[in-house]
Amino acid sequence: MPAEAKTTIKFFVNGHKVETDESELTGAAIKALGEVSADEVLYLLEHGSERRIEDDTPVELKNGVHFVSAPDGNVS
Repeated sequence: MPAEAKTTIKFFVNGHKVETDESELTGAAIKALGEVSADEVLYLLEHGSERRIEDDTPVELKNGVHFVSAPDGNVS
């Protein structure tokens, strides 16, 4: 039986394109792929607002989503 083909998902972290075959990653995994410092906070940009993503929070990834990081307490 052939293995199921994985789909590559492309998303952005601080404006840099990141690719993964995983449909869900934790905040910590997204930070690692996006080369974000572990002491920064990750935010998912959606519908004109930012949603804080904790390191242990699973996120369902979709093509084209954008994440930004900032020092804790400083979203700009």
